[in-house]
Amino acid sequence: MHAVTVLLASAFVGFFAALPIGPVNLLCIRRTLAYGTIYGFLAGLGAAVADGIFAAVVSFGLAWLQDLIAGQRIWLQLIGGALLVFFGYRAFITQPHARDAAGINTRLAGRSSVVGSIASTFALAITNPGTVFGFTTAFSAMSGFTGPLDGIDPLFVVAGVTGGSTLWWLTLATLIGRLHHSISDRTMQLINRISGLVIAGLGVIVLGDVLLIAF
Repeated sequence: MHAVTVLLASAFVGFFAALPIGPVNLLCIRRTLAYGTIYGFLAGLGAAVADGIFAAVVSFGLAWLQDLIAGQRIWLQLIGGALLVFFGYRAFITQPHARDAAGINTRLAGRSSVVGSIASTFALAITNPGTVFGFTTAFSAMSGFTGPLDGIDPLFVVAGVTGGSTLWWLTLATLIGRLHHSISDRTMQLINRISGLVIAGLGVIVLGDVLLIAF
């Protein structure tokens, strides 16, 4: 019973950790509209894997790794900011192409590999050190409900966080996917440009924050 409680509480944390609209959510939405539900879900899955890794760092009490992440925070933010600018630029310049009779954008889908869909959001999520500190706070609050973690409990925490995060990306991709076939090329181009500007703009803000901290 205790294990089930830990698993469900962790899934709750993972779901709501992924919920806020940010760069990864925008990428997931854009990929879903452009390529369909499965590609949008795979894009989110990369972030879910990163959340699971951060959850493992915190729940297993890997203090040395937390200290390492904290010590490299500026470099991680620098990489993350640069990736945001890059992905924003790529989104902005992406040109939609006419769909075939089945409504499938085959040319775009062919260019969007499964590995690429997962890797892009994983890279963005894993270079966000704030997630570690967010999970530290969340797990501390969660312990008041589940009690202290012991034995194999951290394994249930990792599974719960990863599962909860995955559930959010599946929900988002499924809901947005309903619009996939009704999006015209002109509308898709507008979405690409707006999301690209927003994502790149967030990257510039991150890079600016890094420069202020460094200098």
